[in-house]
Amino acid sequence: MQTESIRLRPKKALYYHDRGLSQEAIGLHEAASADFSEAKELDPKIEK
Repeated sequence: MQTESIRLRPKKALYYHDRGLSQEAIGLHEAASADFSEAKELDPKIEK
């Protein structure tokens, strides 16, 4: 679901953040870190 949201609105930091949380929850730490980094780049105020 988050990947589709990102495809539709690739500049929305919250979508990357949410996908990062989902990935982290299932142990995909590298992918989660990449999404958190992208979220932070798009919106420096966003927090993990």
